[in-house]
Amino acid sequence: MLLLDAAFRFSAITMLLLVAVIALRDARHLLQGRIAGAMCICLAGMFLNTMPSWYESPVILQEIAWILHIPNIVLLWLFALSLFQDDFEMRRIHWAALAAVTVFMT
Repeated sequence: MLLLDAAFRFSAITMLLLVAVIALRDARHLLQGRIAGAMCICLAGMFLNTMPSWYESPVILQEIAWILHIPNIVLLWLFALSLFQDDFEMRRIHWAALAAVTVFMT
């Protein structure tokens, strides 16, 4: 079962990082592209952070993954707002929500 978990987990991390690179390369001029790239990186950090203890990843990798996956829910919210609102712009309240979640969850 752990082999199956590793196969799906590491392939998902690879695909998420590939989507992040493509989104940041091709759609960096759009706000949705930048948010999608950041969200994919955060999701990859979540997959790294929730690995079973059997894998014994290095502590520094666990800490980096923990820091990366914290703003994931706010980025998902911002990505949905940017897709469904026609005139969406990042305002101070959005930056404050992102900063508050990142600071208080650390």
